[in-house]
Amino acid sequence: MNKILDDRQSARAVAYGPDGKVAILHVKDRNYHKLPGGGIEEGEDEMKGLKRELTEEVGEVEILESKYLGKLKIVVEKWGINLFSDCYKVKISKPISGPTFTKDEYDFYLEWYPLEEAIEKVKNDKTDDYGGKIFQVRDLFILTHQEGWEGTKVFGAPPEN
Repeated sequence: MNKILDDRQSARAVAYGPDGKVAILHVKDRNYHKLPGGGIEEGEDEMKGLKRELTEEVGEVEILESKYLGKLKIVVEKWGINLFSDCYKVKISKPISGPTFTKDEYDFYLEWYPLEEAIEKVKNDKTDDYGGKIFQVRDLFILTHQEGWEGTKVFGAPPEN
């Protein structure tokens, strides 16, 4: 019997600062890196949600340029959800304030890297965190497909080990 999964909508971005470096969140206690972004709240469209997430995770910034890359879907039966991500490539202004992480993001640290180094950071993560493994697959795809893609790309969640 197929289980019906809930859908979770989110927006995330490869965010380039004024110096051309990419914003990456280092989740230190769980040993992985991820792109800025997160869930879309009620009443938000994707860009409004992305702007809020960038403010929370990077700092107060302006989105100077944006390009829609495409949609990703990750089926996570263990969590009972389909994770949908609307993905963007954005150029942002210099933050005028620091990140305002939530209590669940206690171990997040904002770091900036040239694109190739950001890809290597994500690719070389060795995390035991199940969510971190999911985010690694998702974010590596986004980082390496910045020209965009057609349709919705669907991934299965990694095995639990």
